[in-house]
Amino acid sequence: VNNTSTSATLPVKYSAQFVLDTSALIDSGRMLSSCGDLKVGSVQGADSFEIDRVVENCNTTNTRVWFALQRPITPNTHDTGYYLYYGDPSPLPPLANEMNVFVFYEDWEKGVNHWTGSGGLDPLNTGIMGLSVISNENSISPANSQKFPMKAGGGDAFSGYIPVVPNTSYAISVWAKSGTSTYAPVGFDPYTAGYVKGIENWLWTNEWSIGPEWASRTAQFTAAATTAFIKIKSEWW
Repeated sequence: VNNTSTSATLPVKYSAQFVLDTSALIDSGRMLSSCGDLKVGSVQGADSFEIDRVVENCNTTNTRVWFALQRPITPNTHDTGYYLYYGDPSPLPPLANEMNVFVFYEDWEKGVNHWTGSGGLDPLNTGIMGLSVISNENSISPANSQKFPMKAGGGDAFSGYIPVVPNTSYAISVWAKSGTSTYAPVGFDPYTAGYVKGIENWLWTNEWSIGPEWASRTAQFTAAATTAFIKIKSEWW
């Protein structure tokens, strides 16, 4: 893992990724078609251990494998203490807790409380589903997705409070599809350490026209000096 910054240290738990051609490995019989044998490990001194990973686009030439740094990486240096393991025909389930890979991750498989409570980061479940629901009609994750069944004023769906570090950059990535020509705005509301709400921040509104095929969009932002929490928000336009 290379840190190309000349000034910033990549901290522990920073999300990193690499791209792998899993289709070639699967076609040659070297990997399971589910990528269920695809694991990421970390080496530290004489010890090696498996770490959590998230796999996107299995069985393609552009499979993205995400994991979290186990050690900080100072500017203009690198860490070679990571390895990839695959090829076990009867593997134990890989470590794949997404909350150990990202600041917050929602695939709608864990129920409403995971969204409204930010995966345990907001135990009071202060978020709301709004007019959205968790549906198994169609999904990109194993069984469920968030669905907006109707367009209406005040239909925002808010996560619970997600802790962030002031003056630090973050990214939010979303997958979406629609049966109609529509937009899927995503943004966040910032809050101070005393839970005082600031001005809403839309990462995009009508810039992303989504159609019948799953597509993803990512945007970056930097938390303001007074921002200690954010609530992710989404709508159907």
